[in-house]
Amino acid sequence: MRCYDGDLLDPEKKPAILVSGGPQPEPALLVCLREKLPQAPLLCADRGADLCRAAGVVPDGLIGDMDSLSAATRDWLEEIGVPEVVYPSEKDDSDQALATEKLFADGAEEIVVIGGLGGRMDHELANMMELVRAGREGRSIVYWDDINRLRYIGPGKHEIARTDDYIGIVPFSDDGMVLSNGGLYYPLDHFSVPFGITRLISNIMADGADKATLDIHQGDGVLIFCHDRARQEAQD
Repeated sequence: MRCYDGDLLDPEKKPAILVSGGPQPEPALLVCLREKLPQAPLLCADRGADLCRAAGVVPDGLIGDMDSLSAATRDWLEEIGVPEVVYPSEKDDSDQALATEKLFADGAEEIVVIGGLGGRMDHELANMMELVRAGREGRSIVYWDDINRLRYIGPGKHEIARTDDYIGIVPFSDDGMVLSNGGLYYPLDHFSVPFGITRLISNIMADGADKATLDIHQGDGVLIFCHDRARQEAQD
């Protein structure tokens, strides 16, 4: 049984934080993540360091080709002595992929990525495929932005803590997914969903349930906690 908290993190895994160079969420999100994982190594991929400076969160390192990092942030990093690994702009992997591989090589068991969603569709889809590929290899990546939490979900039993967010699953297997659930408003028992069919989105916790269970009998995909942008704006 794999268990996840209300932010879709696995408390049993050694975490690390990666601030990617994609569209930047509110700095408060990074502050929240750093407070949740105060001892986790934190690596920036290129422009991700701009968010660190805005949030007042000092990274442990910087990696990338530095083609989009602001001059002010570069000066800030040099002033506080953050180590960096610089790659040429023409390379086989993205800055995020290079940073991810370094964190796993350094011993991380689960990487929480901020700045990996939204923006250029080729980047976002590539990041989603990286999440699924890593999951199939037994490595864990979680994406956060202001309204979403995402992680890979594969065959077996899973338990998720109570959340007020919508709960969705997007199958990635060619043969789709067969699953059962418990503790959700829309119960399923060995329900078969072909690839490309959106039958598993917008579920919610059942009234009175303090957790939910998911049993993936066949296939795999991405598990998502999310809420409407209007709700986020109302909270702000």
